[in-house]
Amino acid sequence: MQNNFHKRQLLIWAPKKHIVGLAVLLTSVLILGILGLSWLGWSKFLNKINYLFFFSLCLIFTYFLICFLTFLATAYLFSLWQPKFPQKYLIILGAGLLHGQYISPLLAARINRGIKFYQQQKAASFTPPLIICSGGQGGDEHLAEAQAMGRYLLQKGIDPRHILLEKHSHNTYENMLFSQKIIAQKGIAFTQGLFVTSNYHVYRAGLMAHQVGLNIAGFGSKTHFPFWCRALGREFAAILLRYKYLHLMSIVSLVILTIAIVF
Repeated sequence: MQNNFHKRQLLIWAPKKHIVGLAVLLTSVLILGILGLSWLGWSKFLNKINYLFFFSLCLIFTYFLICFLTFLATAYLFSLWQPKFPQKYLIILGAGLLHGQYISPLLAARINRGIKFYQQQKAASFTPPLIICSGGQGGDEHLAEAQAMGRYLLQKGIDPRHILLEKHSHNTYENMLFSQKIIAQKGIAFTQGLFVTSNYHVYRAGLMAHQVGLNIAGFGSKTHFPFWCRALGREFAAILLRYKYLHLMSIVSLVILTIAIVF
């Protein structure tokens, strides 16, 4: 009977013992924290926290500024590149259709740039390249972008034997991936071609092309300056997201460096 009483006492005391231990630990941490802050001095500590915050903010801002300037320089250099003859194929990247079925001015500029190259190569006595119209059907579109592009090319007098349609892609990566499959089916070397898009989009599209094994260059159609500025901002954001883990590691490293310097 006495043993049972002691067991019940132990069962009651066990959870209380953990609570008491936790309370002692928290109290000790609090006391040590107060002593530490007293030793540093409140104003000194807060000054260091403020300095840490603003210095980290400046470093992160400088980091992204350098990234943006590098992106601008790279995009500009890509826009200066001029395509050369002869090429076996030409991928024209799609864009949204007006009212779900008509070629937009942005897309027309891309296609016209491709047509110009096609005609220049033909005029130079080379066999004109196959034109791959790349673009699927969006949720608000009545037909695939590739179909609308193919129809536009026919209206411009392009030989239908030189027009191929890639009707399944919904983004730049898929543009390149599905176009690559068409090129492989035709038995054409991946390196014997180019892609056409808007001038602000050439850099990122080139990254996607290389990602799927199409080691090709691209050239862009001109875009109105106000739209070019907005679009370039979106392109930069897309590049940042593409390498988000690398940028996150860089930011964490900068913060750790700042902490090491301040404290």
